[in-house]
Amino acid sequence: MDSTNKPIADLVTEDFRAAFVFRAFGIDYCCHGGQTIEDYCETHQVNPKEIYDALDDAYSRPLEQNFDFKFWPLGLLATYIETKFHSLAKKQVPLIKAALERGIRRHGKDFAQLHEISLIFDQAADELELHLKREELILFPYIKKISSNAETRHLFLAKEFSKIQRDIENLMLDHEQEGQHLSQIRLITENYSLPEDSPKSIRLVYSLLEDFDLSMQKHMHLERNILFEKTLGLLYPEQDASVAPR
Repeated sequence: MDSTNKPIADLVTEDFRAAFVFRAFGIDYCCHGGQTIEDYCETHQVNPKEIYDALDDAYSRPLEQNFDFKFWPLGLLATYIETKFHSLAKKQVPLIKAALERGIRRHGKDFAQLHEISLIFDQAADELELHLKREELILFPYIKKISSNAETRHLFLAKEFSKIQRDIENLMLDHEQEGQHLSQIRLITENYSLPEDSPKSIRLVYSLLEDFDLSMQKHMHLERNILFEKTLGLLYPEQDASVAPR
């Protein structure tokens, strides 16, 4: 696969194995996926060969289930995101909050970082709850309408044009904020690393947070770089599909 001049988000869309490579290098493929590998390396003074070699290694490994989401109908993709990732996030949040409370209660003195993590996660969870509601009650039903009825699509587009554009832009700003929260937690936990003799309750907190981080990155990538971009492509059919900011 030619990785040289393609945006990072496109590489992840084509093969999700790339996501784990970018994550290992600290590259945000979700909210800053418009840059190329060369762009990132020039800005951060990284040898691009290291990333290309890591990608080659990742691509040589067996490919797990990898749907080509960019060819999915918009309505189907919206349903998939809601069913899989929204449901997962709603299950993960209370589990993480409970684990953090137990960890702080039992080991808060020895693992003082849990207090800061808890504050950040609570804010992220509150913002995520509102974000999911706006998608489920407003944007996703609209996307399903324009996806299911090609004959009247122009009527829906004309009627809701500016509102839907603003909704998508605001939801993408939410992604930026959520990405910052995850980045903060990643930094505080040193990428979820702990001494081997750490208590089980603390290891559980870190494991749950890492799983949440991984699923949220894929969740936001599917929305921001595929679903939202394709929807904006319908709103602006005369422009390039990359009109959506990344």
